Amino acid sequence: NSFSIISRFESGVPYIESGNSETITFGGGFAGEQGKSYVARLEIYNASTRKFEPLSDFMTFTVGGTSAIYTPQADITARIYPNPAASTATITAGAKITSLKVYSVNGTLTNVEADITNNIAVIDVTPLSSGLYLLQLHTTEGTSTLKLIKH
Repeated sequence: NSFSIISRFESGVPYIESGNSETITFGGGFAGEQGKSYVARLEIYNASTRKFEPLSDFMTFTVGGTSAIYTPQADITARIYPNPAASTATITAGAKITSLKVYSVNGTLTNVEADITNNIAVIDVTPLSSGLYLLQLHTTEGTSTLKLIKH
């Protein structure tokens, strides 16, 4: 089942999925920075609604050498509250949290740091502009991506 995915006009980055593998080849000038992590989601264009629709969950990949490697991990149970948040947000997980990163929807890593104690993390969201953010949560059981709305 090979198919081509047309690039989003906003990004101008064409990419193709190869068969049933988890390999995605980017072209059209996407090189990324060595060692830098990016958040991406595959989307498909629905001609009847004239909108892009999600085809996958958000995933994180890191550029290394001449390629970027994405390794899926087990889904974990996690919860974020309050959501939307104005000042702080609390994240709880079913396992010990090892790290938490906050990304803007365009994939840029923010400077927001988490105060982590076992399976609970608290983040100060006051420095963030209003909008949607993606939280990449790593625990001893796996990785999860959560959506956070900042008021």
